[in-house]
Amino acid sequence: VKIWNIGWRTARLDAHDTYMDTPSWERLQYVGDTRLQALISYSNAGDDRLARQAITAINDSRMPDGITLSRYPTSLFQAIPPFSLFWVGMVHDYALYRDDPAFVRQQLEGTRTVLAWFLQHQNPNGLMGKLPWWSFIDWTEDFKGGEPPQDANGDSAIITLHYIEALREAAELESTYGDPVLAQRYRETAAKSVNAIQTLCWN
Repeated sequence: VKIWNIGWRTARLDAHDTYMDTPSWERLQYVGDTRLQALISYSNAGDDRLARQAITAINDSRMPDGITLSRYPTSLFQAIPPFSLFWVGMVHDYALYRDDPAFVRQQLEGTRTVLAWFLQHQNPNGLMGKLPWWSFIDWTEDFKGGEPPQDANGDSAIITLHYIEALREAAELESTYGDPVLAQRYRETAAKSVNAIQTLCWN
């Protein structure tokens, strides 16, 4: 109970007019952190107000090429393509936890744009190619600057797996709220990438 109370208090300290990554450091609404914070709000408080704000704000941050910024609102530019995949996941989470089809449908143009951007960067072998901007995944000893190891063509298993997850989530969204034909296309693209991952691992 004590740990739960500490965690819930921390979540509330990171929630003001937007979610924040921390109350004492950058204090920005990063998509990677915000997805988790929204899930906490749904499960602990049944409250979706900040989650709706976050989903809308991140969607509004979209760059002309199709992906969202890594954090928003802010005047400091930063693009982390995998965080756009987290945003697709946020829309999927919202659809699972809240009964609000109209809001979900409003986001589908954005999820389609994100995945179209990634499709342009997918290698013919099904693996995700080298991405522009910062392909941050996590701060670990083996990930220089937070980026996983990649060859000259990209061919990163972890980024491809993240892409597969977003495709599957978007397929569910399209099947329920949007275009069933597009949903099937996402499933087929995901299956191609799964086969590529299996080939990469076997070799």
